Amino acid sequence: QKESIFRALGQVNEVVRDLQHSDRLAHEMVRIGTTHSFSLTKVPDLTAKARDAVPQIVTRVIPRERDDAIGMLLSRSVDIAIVPRLARLQDSLAPDVVETIDIGTEVLAPYGAKSIEGEAASGKFEHINVVLSPNNSFLRSVLEQRVLPETRRKAQLVPIDVTGSTIGLMGYVAKGFGLGWLPESLVDWCGANHGLQNL
Repeated sequence: QKESIFRALGQVNEVVRDLQHSDRLAHEMVRIGTTHSFSLTKVPDLTAKARDAVPQIVTRVIPRERDDAIGMLLSRSVDIAIVPRLARLQDSLAPDVVETIDIGTEVLAPYGAKSIEGEAASGKFEHINVVLSPNNSFLRSVLEQRVLPETRRKAQLVPIDVTGSTIGLMGYVAKGFGLGWLPESLVDWCGANHGLQNL
């Protein structure tokens, strides 16, 4: 993990150097398109590091759904897009279209309300209520590729689709609607009183 942190910091420094040597005016705004969860977790850290190196940087963070943030980058409505990606999952961020930089990793982990922690520990779920994002979302694609096939072999899943952001999904999980796979950085950001238990 230390290596990925050092690599991410190195890449942030490259972005900062590029901004320092760009033709931009000293106080021109850098527009950042990102996901709702990254706007709380990763973007403030990156912005703080950039501002430490170049104090005159002014940013405007525009949180949207992942595909919308990519669309804003491709249409040049934003200067930078900070979005999650998954190897081998096709998206419109082809290397011949835009420059991409890997700034680290995110862990998706199963969470549920503390009230169901005992059931999860026993491993005796027959039916699992699962809070999911919509079928066409990035998070759902990741789960369908990497997580849900194995989970379906262990228990019957009862999907509860939730529209909206990962933050909204986290609210449904915290209220006990079912299990949900959430970015650990987002759960950590919310602190100890979020009512969620890593299962």
